[in-house]
Amino acid sequence: MDWKKYRDYFAHNKIDEEYFLLGIDLGSSSSAIAYFDTIRKNGEVVDISGGYGKASAPTMMQHVAETDELIFGEYAILNANGTDALMTDFVARLGSGDNTDMAAAYLTELISNCRSINPKAQIAGIVAAAPDFIGASAKNAIVDVFKKAGYEKALIALVDEREAYLSHFLYNQPSPFVGRVILLDFGARGMRGGVYDIDGANAACVYSALDENLSTSALDAAICNLFTDYYCANRKTSLDKLNLNEMAQLRTFAYQHKDMALRTQDLGKPARLYYNFPYPPFSQNLLVDDVAAIVRPMEALMTDFVKQFCDKAPTFNGDTTLICAGGGFEMPWAKSCINAVFGGDVMFYKNSKAILAEGASIMAAAKMKVTAFSPLTITDTHKMPCDVGINVSDGRETKFFPIIEKGSWLWQKPASAYVILKDDSREIEILSRIGGEEKQIGRMSLDGLPTRPPGTTKLAISIKPDSISKYHVTIRDLGFGELFPSTGLEVQMRIEN
Repeated sequence: MDWKKYRDYFAHNKIDEEYFLLGIDLGSSSSAIAYFDTIRKNGEVVDISGGYGKASAPTMMQHVAETDELIFGEYAILNANGTDALMTDFVARLGSGDNTDMAAAYLTELISNCRSINPKAQIAGIVAAAPDFIGASAKNAIVDVFKKAGYEKALIALVDEREAYLSHFLYNQPSPFVGRVILLDFGARGMRGGVYDIDGANAACVYSALDENLSTSALDAAICNLFTDYYCANRKTSLDKLNLNEMAQLRTFAYQHKDMALRTQDLGKPARLYYNFPYPPFSQNLLVDDVAAIVRPMEALMTDFVKQFCDKAPTFNGDTTLICAGGGFEMPWAKSCINAVFGGDVMFYKNSKAILAEGASIMAAAKMKVTAFSPLTITDTHKMPCDVGINVSDGRETKFFPIIEKGSWLWQKPASAYVILKDDSREIEILSRIGGEEKQIGRMSLDGLPTRPPGTTKLAISIKPDSISKYHVTIRDLGFGELFPSTGLEVQMRIEN
């Protein structure tokens, strides 16, 4: 049933637990699901870890070729053997058309966990929180995933993670909140955050930033490299000599022992690692200095990042709240680093994935009029209000190709496109698009480009936004193989929309 029909049903009937209002955090590294308890009037996270003590599960699936079986979440990591396909981070890569089936299977498995609470319950409505950094095409692909999984009519809204975080915070305030909130999210994609001036249900984002070098995935990779170095030293071999099975075993070993490594630094004394998967097995001292060499550079990056936010966000109306979210803040060193810089009360979420899912479930309840809470409206000047791109011809028809997508952040890496000219044109039009309406905002001349046969000139076109209305466009001649080498021609222009 369509969620709007459920909303009308709720308006005229007593609400009971036969209907699920779900909040889903569909993350790039891990995901979680929560339902809105209509009796207690709060979000309740569902344990989908398979008994591993966390409310979330890795956004990961393994395809076992022998049995044509799909293995979900935590079990996919622990079952990895280097030969079967292991799909990771497929949600963040949606939009390419390659991962829709896999994501739909994951979503189906995620929602099926609710059946343990009430096997007969119907899905009344869903709000899904998606990573802030993905573009419009990936978000459209997530909607397609819900359609493929059979939940298209139940999907109320797809929201950015920041909306779910802030909704959870505001819902639990005793009275309408007025003040400034700094929201920092430390996760697999990096450290990102925003400064929000909030007045009840309205928020203005006055600053935002990202540091991709400061990420939990970078930390995980460094720890895995350390464990691999230990392994290679014991086996008297080199990294390039390791087979697929050994690499898979080492990744699983690092995943299982990451917390031990971080505790080693916190406690200031070495631990003992037991490599049980090779023959013969061996043990290795995990040295404090080896772990510190990984963590200290990240502490420096985090200190600089938080100082930058404190400088950009002086106290608003005498009240500033710092909220730290994301799996990275479960590490004690990260909390200590934040406390040392901010010097005030800091709100750390113990399980950010649960909070994201709970926040999304609260938004679902608000959309369904089950609660009087008003969903947050965020306005900001740090996200693109339109698509910016070029027209691309295949020789038969011309189509608009977005290089920067609507909704992308100004701090994201400059986007590039690679185009092969199908005619002898010496001009490139730069266009903006809102709601299907295209507008020419610039025309760049390629004077100096040699005459070549059609289809033998390849161009690299990059667009870097300086603001939401001003862009720096660069076009470079890449030539076409050995027959038509690059001239080195580079044309630049600043364009205002």
